[in-house]
Amino acid sequence: MDSTSPERQRDFLSQCYFDTEKPDIDSFLSRAYLDMCRTFRGIAALDTGREITDNARGLLKNHFQCLQKRDASGNLFDTFDGWHRDTVSALKAHYEDTLKDHPDVCMTVGQAQKWINMTMKYCWVCGGTDLQQKLLPWFAVAHIPVDSIVLDIAKQHDITYPQAPWSKWNDYDQYLVFQQDVRTVATGQPVSPLELEYIWWSNNRQQAPGARVHVAWFAKTI
Repeated sequence: MDSTSPERQRDFLSQCYFDTEKPDIDSFLSRAYLDMCRTFRGIAALDTGREITDNARGLLKNHFQCLQKRDASGNLFDTFDGWHRDTVSALKAHYEDTLKDHPDVCMTVGQAQKWINMTMKYCWVCGGTDLQQKLLPWFAVAHIPVDSIVLDIAKQHDITYPQAPWSKWNDYDQYLVFQQDVRTVATGQPVSPLELEYIWWSNNRQQAPGARVHVAWFAKTI
């Protein structure tokens, strides 16, 4: 194989970012946690923090496996939104239960969505044929990961959202309204929300060329 082939480039990128040339759902969950955890203050200092997070990762893996088996013949938007709400609730409940002796450490809706939605985006961009086929019906309706850049661009499209930083969002209904408004904008393109985020990201890169390149979108160009 040519050392400069797209396959070798993708393998190198995967090794650097996911610590394996053949990333899977476990790799994506671990990497997505790192994308979120800088806002999850206090968990790393706990003696049980690693165990709690490992169990949370297992919980999310189970939920993603359940999504792969969901019936995709009905209203995909409603089915995905129901799965997403249940997954966020389960993740928050896990941390609330295991951190009840540490009330200053908690998982918010904003943090939970970042972990879940980044995992989905990694599955979409870097997941390989098998995983992508299993989740294929859901990519068109998946939520975009909310962060400060996305919110700045959303404001330009008259999309309203809570004024608190995304990591402090803790009302799922308000979060869902935001995602539904993003879908409305995406439908007008017409593209999926994940594709819309890529368009937003690409335009933002052109306006601010010094911005950090995210691996998920770099991989999309290989």
